[in-house]
Amino acid sequence: DQPRSRGLGDVYKRQNNTIPQTLGPYKLTIKLTTATLDRSTDMMGKMDPYAVVEFTRAGGKTIKKVRCPTHKGGHKTPAWNYEFDLYYGGEPAGSVPASGDTIKFVVYEEDTMSSDLVGESAVVPVSSLVDGNKKSVKSEQIIHDKKPVGTINFETQLTDLNKAGAVFQPGTIKFHIVGADIIGNADLFTKIDPYAQIDFQGFAKK
Repeated sequence: DQPRSRGLGDVYKRQNNTIPQTLGPYKLTIKLTTATLDRSTDMMGKMDPYAVVEFTRAGGKTIKKVRCPTHKGGHKTPAWNYEFDLYYGGEPAGSVPASGDTIKFVVYEEDTMSSDLVGESAVVPVSSLVDGNKKSVKSEQIIHDKKPVGTINFETQLTDLNKAGAVFQPGTIKFHIVGADIIGNADLFTKIDPYAQIDFQGFAKK
């Protein structure tokens, strides 16, 4: 006879589930288009500018920095047209999406040995950059040494991935099974050989 498995119980099913309802997940699409710079850090030729976007969650923890490709010879009018997505969520239901989250734009000039800071924007609330699920065209002033040195232009769009028709970029959920306390013995004559199985949205993993 083939060995058979005896289920010892489902541990994840609970009565009176009190898991709080949260918003999201969301996809924030940002497209860095162009910049107009009044300051050059290259005294001998044309600058090779690139931009870095710093996304910070409420509470001050930077969770992602994204760098766009360098525009070689872009000098004071770089054009990147670089698009990327940020995925996040978890705000309590009833709150404002992205409330407290911020973005900052930083422009550098790429050198052979290092990168020179051209300027950076103020810290901008994400909520001021989006208009529901509509695409928004925005610009932010670039500052260096407390003086304006240019403007960076970009597009943003916030997508609620819980809504019908939304396409969600799958992430990773990691389960770490530490151990179990088993009451009773499914084998009356010898020791049992326990294993656990995780069932998640139709996917089963032993």
